[in-house]
Amino acid sequence: MKKGKRLLTVLLSVVIGLVSLLGVMELTAIYAWESWEFWYAYDRYEKKDLTETLNSTSELTADDYALLFEQTGLTKLGVDGLLSRGEEGKKELLKIQNFYMKKHEVARNNFAPYSYIDELKEMEFGAMGALENGDIIVSATTSISFFRFGHAVIVVDGEAEDVCESYTPGTVSEISDASTAMGYLACYMVLRPTKIPKEIRNQVADYAKQSLLGIPYDFTVGVLSKKYPEKIEKTQCSHLCWYAYKRYGYDIDCNGGLVVKPQDLANSPYMEVVQIFGFNPQKLWK
Repeated sequence: MKKGKRLLTVLLSVVIGLVSLLGVMELTAIYAWESWEFWYAYDRYEKKDLTETLNSTSELTADDYALLFEQTGLTKLGVDGLLSRGEEGKKELLKIQNFYMKKHEVARNNFAPYSYIDELKEMEFGAMGALENGDIIVSATTSISFFRFGHAVIVVDGEAEDVCESYTPGTVSEISDASTAMGYLACYMVLRPTKIPKEIRNQVADYAKQSLLGIPYDFTVGVLSKKYPEKIEKTQCSHLCWYAYKRYGYDIDCNGGLVVKPQDLANSPYMEVVQIFGFNPQKLWK
């Protein structure tokens, strides 16, 4: 009789403990949502006519680049990349301005237990600037309970805007379109490792396209398995981007931790910002 009561007490304690744990996870998931601010320009700046700046026959000044960054989220790297395309690039830049200065509302969608992704309620594609092979695109839109992890992809064909990504548990790494992979998310940042020679960046992109497809997603890589195995058998989004560069001798993880996070890539000393959307232009992802 006493053993039965003792067992019942233990079982009740376990159940209460599990319910409490799940409750805490739900509360921390709410905290991860409410403690993050998506930064949009529509209520910060007045939209300005960029026609005169873009059609000027003189070279752009520092003030011109500052204005274009304010109005589009494109840095000098991003602006120059588009303007090198001539009139087509100017049209694309104005299209990005319209998207950047528009009012955006964010929806929080559950895709797994205590796992959420922050997406634009009205999805719009095609707001990416000129991409180059080896660029990294990161986002802070994915959270698991209290932990805002985000997402990352590597550009394997800048002209076609193809990226290689490892998306979520139960999937394998694959080629996606940049706008499909990132364009509907509530924020993203295009990064370029300008301190790495362009020739190497092209080789990294080719390697990712040829050798890093079909690899199963595993969030624990680096903790329950080697971070840098000779033969990669599991990966996650930012680990895949990191691994591609590591094969060529470049460690783009800013802190060298066991787990590579998108934020680690965003703060890598190798990276320069090309374009932002939804990130505070002063803080970025510090």
